[in-house]
Amino acid sequence: MKTPVILSVIFLLFSGVQVLGQCIADAGPDKVVCVGLFSVQQLQIGPESEQQIGYTYAWETTYEGGFGNWTYTHTASDFLTDTTLINPTTIGQGEEDPLDFILHATDSEGNTCTDTMQLRWSRYYSHLGYMVMDLTLGDSIYLSGFHNVGGGIPPLQYLWRPNHGLTDSTSLDFWAKPEVTTYYYITVTDSAGCVGVGAPVYQIHVHPVSVEESAVSDVEVMAYPNPAGDMLQVSWSSDHHPSLDLRISDMSGRTVAHHSQLHARQMVDISALHDGIYLYMLIGSDGVVGQGRIVVQ
Repeated sequence: MKTPVILSVIFLLFSGVQVLGQCIADAGPDKVVCVGLFSVQQLQIGPESEQQIGYTYAWETTYEGGFGNWTYTHTASDFLTDTTLINPTTIGQGEEDPLDFILHATDSEGNTCTDTMQLRWSRYYSHLGYMVMDLTLGDSIYLSGFHNVGGGIPPLQYLWRPNHGLTDSTSLDFWAKPEVTTYYYITVTDSAGCVGVGAPVYQIHVHPVSVEESAVSDVEVMAYPNPAGDMLQVSWSSDHHPSLDLRISDMSGRTVAHHSQLHARQMVDISALHDGIYLYMLIGSDGVVGQGRIVVQ
């Protein structure tokens, strides 16, 4: 008479374990969101596996902050496009780093389980300081310890552009021996792959050895307005360059616009460029005449 009771208890225990095991919550791996100068990366979070059939989801997080006597609370909807999706996309950036996000998963039978992942935000900052140095053609100069990009998640990797005349373009300390006037800017990549780019910070003006006046040394190059909109005006003051080519590149060094045989004080259509920071170079038959940075917005 006891055997059926024992079997029933075993069956109920087994059934209970099976029900509990049906609910699956997978919040996916921790993620890092790259924060740019003008935008925040839209990054999909959650598991890479397919959504469980019959499940409903809810993301939860809470961050309380304040300024003086004013306090506020941020929830998951302040950071995610849709808190009911298994794979929502990030929006905005958090002030607390890292921030825990809890995924509540409910199956078709009403069983609820949870899992947690973390979001971090990789931020960069940059200052507008720069150094101007004069160099005689053939001489070199040691550059050390001065750059204008900070932040990111260590370890960091550095890359100077252009790498013309550098003994090591991946270090903060190096010798430079450019053959033409060159403006060097730094690109920083952190452990999460987020990239920060600064404006030209080393401006090295190269002068010829000859006692004759350089055709480049008296050139004053301007590009305005800055920030620019759909049109950019370039000008230079030199009788040695009746026309120049304009090359515009993004901060990764990729050429995004090129205009040939421009005349001084000529307007150029840049409406095809997206908002951001760009480098421009004015190039003549004897090389780079001038270069600088423009902001398009």
